[in-house]
Amino acid sequence: MRAGQIAAAANVNVETLRYYERRGLLDEPARTLGGRRCYPSSSVGRVRMIKTMQRLGFSLNEIADLLRALASSPGKGHEVEVRARAGVKLIEIEQKIADLSAMRDTLRVAVAGGCDDPLAYVQDPAFVMVGASGTLRGGPRAQAGSPGSEPEGQLMTTISTEDPVAVAAAAAIHTGDVATLRQLLGDNPGLARVRLGDDDLDGMSRTLLHVVTDWPGHFPNGAATVAVLVAAGAEVDARFRGPHEETPLHWAASSDDVAVLDALLDAGADIDAPGAVIADGPPLADATAFRCWNVAYRLVERGAQTNLYAAGALGLMDRLEACYAGGDAPPSDETSRAFWAACHGGRVTAAQYLLAEGAELDWIPPWEPLTPLDTATTSGSAELMAWLHARGAKTASQLRGD
Repeated sequence: MRAGQIAAAANVNVETLRYYERRGLLDEPARTLGGRRCYPSSSVGRVRMIKTMQRLGFSLNEIADLLRALASSPGKGHEVEVRARAGVKLIEIEQKIADLSAMRDTLRVAVAGGCDDPLAYVQDPAFVMVGASGTLRGGPRAQAGSPGSEPEGQLMTTISTEDPVAVAAAAAIHTGDVATLRQLLGDNPGLARVRLGDDDLDGMSRTLLHVVTDWPGHFPNGAATVAVLVAAGAEVDARFRGPHEETPLHWAASSDDVAVLDALLDAGADIDAPGAVIADGPPLADATAFRCWNVAYRLVERGAQTNLYAAGALGLMDRLEACYAGGDAPPSDETSRAFWAACHGGRVTAAQYLLAEGAELDWIPPWEPLTPLDTATTSGSAELMAWLHARGAKTASQLRGD
């Protein structure tokens, strides 16, 4: 079955399937000669089971761990394993219910007691939480940094993208109105760390730094906006929640926004953070895949690690030659990948070098049904296309006999 058929039958989107593959919840499917994913029909049941377990409160990590445990002992004691984990989850949920009940009853006491300032009430050092039965629970409120308390500045709140404050902040970012953004941050403590979106199981959310770096990027005063948000406490490596887990740096790379990329790196962003939509790689993987060459070269200048594929895509001849200088040359499949990347980037010299090192002229990658000639055509390099034609390179259509 194709990805779209599986997704429709399980009532999810195609990106969810790919996300589950990256998380190890679904086996990577076989591919047709044309490069399309071909899933077994049993994948529908697997996806439905995952979604059901999520609705019951299990995290994806917990589900993956259960699936590994079941796979290690096929047909043996599955019911016992599932029942045991369900029992643990039940205890966790009951504890959460008790905690939520205590929160509710505490707020009721604050409101019913006619507090002029409920926030001042709960911030008082003598404050204690009311238990679910109406009795006092615990002791004095834990101070920030004490054992068992949430580290100061680490908690993120999620608000709707339609919240007036969220709308105003996004508008200020997109128009480059740094003064208004600074005012909003001052009027709303913690705004720099909020997430915009929803926390539903199938929901998505992002940070204000993601808003700065969102496609197409290049918003006015982008670098200054990053600096203001970071100074107000924004987490520079916070991740998007959804089908992928990209950081703001990944999004800046996908938008070819060098100024914002530099601002994020100056603020301490992890230049090699994983999570890209391309093979869960670093920001450089997104930059090369989407042909954001300005950002790609800047990442390399600032110390990003490069593999053979990236070196081919960027035409970094010194790094390519270093890979083949010793006696232990890369495998032929990696050479073909790098050759395809060089054609994707329109790098004639790199393509010529890699073909001489044994790359397959008409190699088709597993992620896209295009030959090196196909991707070179979209790169716009007439010189590269002419050279490939002279070598007898073919398009995917020609290989299929279309």
